[in-house]
Parts: sequence; C-alpha cells; structure tokens
Amino acid sequence: MWLTRIQVALAYNKRADGRKFLEVRYEDLARTPEPIIQRVCTFLELTYEPHMLDFHQNPDKFRGDAARPHLHPMLTQPINTKAIGKWHQFFAPNQQTYIHQRLGQTLAALGYENE
Repeated sequence: MWLTRIQVALAYNKRADGRKFLEVRYEDLARTPEPIIQRVCTFLELTYEPHMLDFHQNPDKFRGDAARPHLHPMLTQPINTKAIGKWHQFFAPNQQTYIHQRLGQTLAALGYENE
C-alpha cells in the first residue's frame, strides 16, 4: 500500500511540475518542525504562527475521534523524533529484508539509505 501511494504521489508531482505538490518528509518534520511548518504555510499561502506547534496543549481540539483518545496518543506531546525508525521494532529480521528488497529502490530514489 505504501509503495502504491508513493508511486501515485511521485507521478502526480511529475505531472504537476512542482506547482501543486509539496513533499514533506516525516523525519524532517520531526527533527525541525518549525521551518517545515513554515514551508507548508508558505506553500498553502497561510500565515505561519508559532502557536501552530502548540497543538499538544489542547489535543482534544484536534482529535477527530474524541471518544477514542487512545488512537492518537501523540497529540498530547510536541512533535518529536520518537517514532523515527520505529518500524524496525515491528518486523522480524527476515521481514525487514523482504521490505528492503521490495521497497529499496523507491526508498533510495527518495533519499533514504538502504539500511
């Protein structure tokens, strides 16, 4: 599913010639949220305001399904790097090998190193 969605997004970006497409890497957002959010705001022609990064102070305002807060536990924390690389914890070594074989070329094209 991830591969299909990435391929569709890359094809759209190629057709859009960068005019209506902004790529935001999760890792960049997690490591340096303010400049990334500023760039998103510029792209969307919105005014950046520092309080945009304070969502965690009122998570229920942004939680779509307030009846099930356990679905979005990270809304109570500022943007952070805790989930970067977390996928390694969910897959056995042989599964990780398969993932790299299947996705490695696309990951490399996106600038991710094949671990």
